[in-house]
Amino acid sequence: MIQANRLLCSFDIESAIDRNVQIVSADTPLIEAIALMKSQGQSADSTVSSYQQTAESFSGQEGVEPCLFVMNETHEIGLLTPRDILEFLGTEKSWKKTPIAAVMQKCSISLKESDCFDICTILNWFQQGVHYLPVLSDSTHQIVGCITPSRLLQRFYVAPPGKIINNSVQAQHQEQGEISVQNYPKKSLISKFKSLSNSSTIGYKKRPEGRIGHRIKIMPYMKKTAARSKSLTFLSCLRKTSLDSNCLTQNFPDIFSVMNFQNSRQILTENDRIFLKVFAAMTEIILVIDKRANLIKIAPTHPVVHRSEENSQLISQTLDFFFNGSQAETFLGPIRESLQTQTPIRFDYLLNLGKQQKKFTANISPLSNHSVIWAAQDITEHYQTIQALQYSESLLRGVLNSSLDGIMAFKAIRNSEGTIIDFQWLTINPIAEKIVGRRREDVLGKYLLQEMPGNLETGLFQRYVEVVNTQEPLELEFYYNHEGIQAWFKMMAVKLDDGFTVTFRNITEDKQAEATLQQANDKLIRWVEELKQRNREMALLGEMNELLQACETLEEAYKAIGLKLPQLFPSCSGGLAAINSFTNRVETVATWGKLPGSKPWFSPHECWALRRGRSHRVDNSPFSLFCDHLHSHLSPVESLCIPMMAQGEISGLLYLICSYKGRLSDAKQQLARTVSEQIALALANIKLRETLHTQSIRDSLTGLFNRRYLEETLERELQRAHRQDQSVGIVMIDIDHFKHFNDTFGHDAGDAVLRQVGELLMKNIRGSDIACRYGGEELTLILPDATLSETYRRAEQIREAIKNLVLEHRGELLGIITASLGIACYPTAGVTGDDLIRAADTALYRAKALGRDRVVTAGSYPI
Repeated sequence: MIQANRLLCSFDIESAIDRNVQIVSADTPLIEAIALMKSQGQSADSTVSSYQQTAESFSGQEGVEPCLFVMNETHEIGLLTPRDILEFLGTEKSWKKTPIAAVMQKCSISLKESDCFDICTILNWFQQGVHYLPVLSDSTHQIVGCITPSRLLQRFYVAPPGKIINNSVQAQHQEQGEISVQNYPKKSLISKFKSLSNSSTIGYKKRPEGRIGHRIKIMPYMKKTAARSKSLTFLSCLRKTSLDSNCLTQNFPDIFSVMNFQNSRQILTENDRIFLKVFAAMTEIILVIDKRANLIKIAPTHPVVHRSEENSQLISQTLDFFFNGSQAETFLGPIRESLQTQTPIRFDYLLNLGKQQKKFTANISPLSNHSVIWAAQDITEHYQTIQALQYSESLLRGVLNSSLDGIMAFKAIRNSEGTIIDFQWLTINPIAEKIVGRRREDVLGKYLLQEMPGNLETGLFQRYVEVVNTQEPLELEFYYNHEGIQAWFKMMAVKLDDGFTVTFRNITEDKQAEATLQQANDKLIRWVEELKQRNREMALLGEMNELLQACETLEEAYKAIGLKLPQLFPSCSGGLAAINSFTNRVETVATWGKLPGSKPWFSPHECWALRRGRSHRVDNSPFSLFCDHLHSHLSPVESLCIPMMAQGEISGLLYLICSYKGRLSDAKQQLARTVSEQIALALANIKLRETLHTQSIRDSLTGLFNRRYLEETLERELQRAHRQDQSVGIVMIDIDHFKHFNDTFGHDAGDAVLRQVGELLMKNIRGSDIACRYGGEELTLILPDATLSETYRRAEQIREAIKNLVLEHRGELLGIITASLGIACYPTAGVTGDDLIRAADTALYRAKALGRDRVVTAGSYPI
């Protein structure tokens, strides 16, 4: 147990507040301020002189310490005391008109009325050298009074504590051990309480009346009571709650309030130990600097990085010495500003350490009116990191803003099960804003599916989820038609932390250009194919034309057409029909394909194309008109009839039929028209050639070959007979009394006789035999491979046939006609054509001489 003389004491805080305060403005002259101090109870001169004595040694005399509070409009800015005046008068001679602002000290400490009952705080401020504590109103924050050490100690009371009070103190400070309090101290002991602090005056009053029980009732107004030892070293304070729990049922001595005491030296030692640990844990350089830029103190735990001296050797040095004179002048401004405004100032500075440059951040805080605390920390690495981060961010921002593609980043939003349910917007660059039609400030922090639900409908959201879950990049081209966006996009999405970033661009124009190019390419391919097809068709058409030009007869031409047209129209069946001008009927002369075509014979009126003189196309439509000549019961899907025009006349018909729709395209129809024209022209040429050839080798009246053809053919047949060692028969025919027919019935009747005799010969000869009109009424037959006897027999048959003819001309019978015939045979009658013709002609004349209507053999050769 600690045995020591203890004294319980209390303070009357309410009465310790001096509410008679003087408030002046900052521009008040100093002489007027001294006069105001005089009005507080002393003359100006005596105030100055007495305060000078007080400054040297506060002897504990009772009285009021004069002071003036300086206000600027509604805010407190300073305090003027006799000490401030004395310090100023020591340096200035002309002082009477000097404003208070040049002399006063800045206010940095004040108390609210509600905080005045915290006696511990007040005593601590007094221990630290504070002489005046302004008291501010809780509501208006205006100065309502002032507390000074002397004013407080004038309301100081002492009394011996009782046992119950001691128990209360022990209950609150068990960690300090037991505290015993001796009997009531003598008055001589009280006189030893001379000093609460080095600059305060102590007052003593004894107040024997009243009991503790009564004083407890007004305890809420005290809040706390302070405790001090004999030497008034601050120990602790006793709260009302301690008294409530220990003293309510006891009898108390006649003392108002009770104080508990503990050794302040122990507290200070503990505080110093704690502060040293705090300094050791700090990385800052701690300096205490006065207003003249002298170093007062340096925290001992860290060496100064740019000085080789020990920290203790730098005490009392100037900033010029501390910073080698390089930057000291730039720091004076912040120090003076902090002292003048009594507010902390923070700034950064660079320090050159040889070739290395370090960056520091400094915090200057006012410690008093004359000194500041300088706390500096090396932030070089942090500064470089920030610069690198800023550069990286600037570089990234530049890349994002200058990108021609849209860039967005998202963070995954997951439910309690960890499933991704949405994505939150992290960033978006200007191009992406333009593409999606949303501003950066409108989408950052928003959710993708709330802003653009089309991502869910199109399946993009699920693709993004796969990117995050599988970490596989996604490259995709897609069409987006939601939220007013209608465009093609190409994108690349990659995982980014627990989210993804997507780079995309609008490729609608590219797609349109690609589609246009594809269409053009398809069209070009189609054109190329069509051109190839046209070339093939033209080649086939050319081949067909060559064949038709080589054909000597229409039959050959029809055969060639039937072979070539299937190659030109492979998916169709068809045919070719020719118009017989003598019968006015249409005859099918060539067909191809599997489908049944036209009737073999039909009237031109059965075809709409022949009726109209233009092509007629029929499709599988109820409104189509099928031609009657086609097998309409088969109902071909498509058919096309094209009249063949040659020299302005319709010579035939080309028709096509298809069992599938679309086979008769416009190109095919045009080809069919071209083919029709080519065939019509070729057939017309063949007919023309046949006509010309017929006219050149045949007699126009009888239709028999003429004498020129006879001579050419006879020589050819004789050569063949010579090669094959065969015979050739020659028959010369002359109509008996032909001149009489002409004279009697006219030349027309004579022509009719020749014509009918010619027809008779054509009907009664072989295909290899040649019937010719030799001249006038003389006719000649060439019978290849016929012997003399065969020739004679054939001649007799012809003579009898002529004799049996019933001739009629213009409704008048011409009567019976007869003919004389002379025959000769190769090689017995001659080896040349002329010899044979001469021999046969000689035999003919002998027949006429013998009475006509008979056959005579040349020479005396037996038959």
